[in-house]
Amino acid sequence: MKRTGVKHDRSKKTRVCQYEASKNEKGIEIAKQLVLGKIEGQNQVLKKYGLKRHDFSAFEVVDNIETGDVARFRARLMAQEGRCSDRYFKQIFGLLPESLRPNRRRTFKAYDGVNNIFNLAYEVLSWKVQQALIRAKLEPYLGFLHSDRSGGSFVPNPKDVWKATYES
Repeated sequence: MKRTGVKHDRSKKTRVCQYEASKNEKGIEIAKQLVLGKIEGQNQVLKKYGLKRHDFSAFEVVDNIETGDVARFRARLMAQEGRCSDRYFKQIFGLLPESLRPNRRRTFKAYDGVNNIFNLAYEVLSWKVQQALIRAKLEPYLGFLHSDRSGGSFVPNPKDVWKATYES
């Protein structure tokens, strides 16, 4: 049976707009805002536990990344995101007793309990974000930053912003 109607047309239009934005300045701005939201969320958790927050320069680096070549922009933005996450988890793990403290954050092949708990929580969050994206008529496999990941490349973008709620 052929689907027709306004609802289907809006869904199609939303996804076309998402695709177009992923290739232009609008997508770059969305990616920046998602990373800035993640860093701000990390700052909220760090503040809650009395730890050193990301300073203004972390935000400034994101704002000042040149946007000419989309692939190069994504690589530089993800590098800054990674540096902030490394600093963040180093401090968060420092709150744990030494016997439980992992050396670093691991997603793949995490054999310690702490990283596995984070991984499980993030997997649940990924599922919730994917469901929300589908309900919003967005394409979960078309991202603005993590564009080449399998399993839903748009899912990690908003998920990163919400991770702080799971971590606090």
